[in-house]
Amino acid sequence: MLPAGGTCRRGALRHSQNFFRRVSVVKEIIGLANLTSRDLVVEIGPGRGIITRQLARVCARVIAVEYDRSLCRDLRRALGGVGNVEVVWGDFRRYRLPNCDYKVFASIPFNITSDIVAKLTTGVRSPSEAYLVMQAEAARRFAGPPHDRESLKSLMLKPRFELSILHALRNTDFRPTPKAKIVLLRMGRRQHPVLTAAEERRYRDFLCLVFSEHGADVAMRLRRVFTRRQIGRMARENGFAMSARVVDLSFGQWLAIFRRYVAEASLDRRVLVRGAEKRLLRRQGKVAKIHRSRRCLGWQGSAGG
Repeated sequence: MLPAGGTCRRGALRHSQNFFRRVSVVKEIIGLANLTSRDLVVEIGPGRGIITRQLARVCARVIAVEYDRSLCRDLRRALGGVGNVEVVWGDFRRYRLPNCDYKVFASIPFNITSDIVAKLTTGVRSPSEAYLVMQAEAARRFAGPPHDRESLKSLMLKPRFELSILHALRNTDFRPTPKAKIVLLRMGRRQHPVLTAAEERRYRDFLCLVFSEHGADVAMRLRRVFTRRQIGRMARENGFAMSARVVDLSFGQWLAIFRRYVAEASLDRRVLVRGAEKRLLRRQGKVAKIHRSRRCLGWQGSAGG
């Protein structure tokens, strides 16, 4: 996947996307979404418009953002007579999201899944709901329990969003036929966020530091922020073992640990945590740049080679 702000050739982006074969399947999954005749819906990567046409039948207005210039031109021609559809040419990662209330429904290019989710869930212009057709493995990482263990991605999203996998699709529903399993993920913005904006920034830094630490268990990952006695007390009070892995703890348990950090952490430990998310993103960006360079040079070795 590309890092935020990364670039991708138009052909490569098209080939990372799988299009629905049958209108009946599209109608089925749109029926699972909470879409009404009052909604403004943004679609990402409409391709040939099989989803766009069905959204236009259900919603008040559809904005379809297409990166491929030729597909965009064809779609404008095909949907020219549909008055409630606007086809926009551009990279969704740089598209200016609506200021008003809106929803998202899209079958997204798989190689920019993380970029799309990050754009939709950070900042002040998040949709009230987003329905994304994506690879099942990625959806489970975003959603966490009951679909999978908590991950850094799921824990970062949950203060402001509720996530669930609504439907598993068949590989034969798409053209070309993907090798990976495909699902429909719902992300719903909480009416009442669990944390304030200021608390969420600190929470994200805290999680990024802990998940970046070396160590097999949660006690080792927390040792730079808490004393062993503090960790033991939190484990007893919140029902987890000190030998548990970080992915074994629930969102509620991580919230309790974070709140203990806010209440008890010394100044030097707060300084250690501050800016951890930016540091992690910089490291990930450097790794992604190395991987892109290797692909361009035709390197065949693995990342660890």
